[in-house]
Amino acid sequence: MFLSNLSIKRPVVATVMMLSLVTLGIFSFRRLAIDLMPDIEFPVLAIMTELPGASPESVEREVTKKIEEAINPISGIKHVQSTSREGLSTIIAEFNLEVKINDVSQEARAKINGIRRELPEGMKEPVIQKFDIQAFPIVSLAVHSHTLNPRDLTTLVDRKIKRRLESIPGVSKAKLVGSSAREVAVNIIPARLEALGMGIDEVVYGVQTENVNTPVGRLNRGGTEMPLRISGKPKSVEEYPSMVIGRRGSQPITLGDVADVRDTVEEQRSLALVDGEPAVAIDITKQTKANTVETVDAVKLAVE
Repeated sequence: MFLSNLSIKRPVVATVMMLSLVTLGIFSFRRLAIDLMPDIEFPVLAIMTELPGASPESVEREVTKKIEEAINPISGIKHVQSTSREGLSTIIAEFNLEVKINDVSQEARAKINGIRRELPEGMKEPVIQKFDIQAFPIVSLAVHSHTLNPRDLTTLVDRKIKRRLESIPGVSKAKLVGSSAREVAVNIIPARLEALGMGIDEVVYGVQTENVNTPVGRLNRGGTEMPLRISGKPKSVEEYPSMVIGRRGSQPITLGDVADVRDTVEEQRSLALVDGEPAVAIDITKQTKANTVETVDAVKLAVE
């Protein structure tokens, strides 16, 4: 009754009030935040455990089953799915919607720590991750070249484009996909290795101990102090064959005596294509509280 009486007796006041409400609504609507995906949590935990060198059967028997038995008593657990592969155990635990994922994550970690002595000694520490939709890439870019080889294209994208994108406000990280990074490959020649009576572990140890910069102390001069170190890392691929990796009596054995050293690219573990041609892609992930739409617009502006 109040609104109807006001509209009849004071039409000007009612009109001004309505116009004010409409103006306020339009102003609020224009300032309303827009996001591609809402900030929600799914009650899902992923537990990944590495056991280097173990067969899938050993991983299943010694790691997966024991961790499953440890987390099964957690309250609110709905479904557990596991996969055992060579050297890797993956367990996906789904909980009821009302469960707080942070609490069950801490409880799962405590349960696993309680059976740590029952797990293999060579096993790495289990990694417990929450299913976070914010961790998925919000945009993916691809760079393709007809003139640069894959290694040079990867270097260009990594040093120029990737670093520029990571400096954009709202961007958490930029991950390369289909990259071909440089690698110094050491191909062991079994016949030479056997003739010298050496093992692979001896070659690996020799390379690890020689290919390192060793700090040796400090140099004080006047009021300044400078660190000193021995530079043991080769500056070029041509210096690797002359690296001493062991001795037989008084005779030094170099890396070139037992292996063929080549300047190449690392084994490709991912692939990106543009019109069927190999390329280097960049998956961009936004920061936790950043707005997806605004971050994507900023990335588009930087690329253009």
